[in-house]
Amino acid sequence: MKIALPLVLLLFVLTSCEDQPNSSDEQFNYSIDQPIEGQIQTAKRLKTYMDEKDHDNAINLFSSKERRNIEKIRDDQNMFNYWCLAWTLDSDKLNRYISKIKKNEANFVFEEGEWKIDEK
Repeated sequence: MKIALPLVLLLFVLTSCEDQPNSSDEQFNYSIDQPIEGQIQTAKRLKTYMDEKDHDNAINLFSSKERRNIEKIRDDQNMFNYWCLAWTLDSDKLNRYISKIKKNEANFVFEEGEWKIDEK
C-alpha cells in the first residue's frame, strides 16, 4: 500500500502534463487580422520542423494547393531532397524570409485557422 500513493501521484503528474503546450508555437493565437505576426510564426515553426526533420508537420504548414504539389515531389526522393534543402532555414535564411514577410512579398493564405505558406 505504501507504493500506491507515489504511483497515483506520478500518474496524476504525467496525465496533467499531457494537455500542456510544449512549445511556443502551440500558444500562438493565429488571426486573419494579424497576417505579419502569423506568417512569421509559421516561418519559425517551419524552421523548427525542418531542423528536426519532421517533414510531415513541416508540409502541413503549406497551403492545401502546395501540399498536393509537395506530395507529388515526395514520390521522387531526389526532388524531395532538393525541396527539403530549399525549405530548411538556417538563421540567415529565416531572417531573410521574415524580411520578405514584413515587406508583404511572401505568399501566404489563411487556411485551417492559421497562415499557410503558398509558394514553391
